[in-house]
Amino acid sequence: MYRHAAVAFLIAVSLAACGGVTDPSQNTQTPFSGTLNPGVGNSNFFGFSVSKSGELSITVTTMTPVIPTSTYFEVGFGNSISGSCQPLQVNQTAIVGAAAISGYPVTPGAYCAFIVDEGFFTKAETYTMVVSHP
Repeated sequence: MYRHAAVAFLIAVSLAACGGVTDPSQNTQTPFSGTLNPGVGNSNFFGFSVSKSGELSITVTTMTPVIPTSTYFEVGFGNSISGSCQPLQVNQTAIVGAAAISGYPVTPGAYCAFIVDEGFFTKAETYTMVVSHP
């Protein structure tokens, strides 16, 4: 019994020494802003780095001019490779103010977040999205 407790203790100490997994409440909140012109497939992406393991979430917090809550757009994130964004997770029914991506596990590395008009925008939309990451 003591051997199992000792092994569990050593694993916990090892994870803590390596930085372990970041509690989502301790995540970095990184805002990205831009303007997305109307048109199916028009998109913007932004790169960011993750230094610890943990969970990633993305929320579009504002859209100007204001769009109806029934207007969907695409939000996602992926690996940032040689200046391009290779999608890992995509939400094609994102709306303003709700988490488009939530609790996705990530490890240290280079990532990107993106936003795409699926053809529902009638005007250029200025937006802010917040990426919460370890």
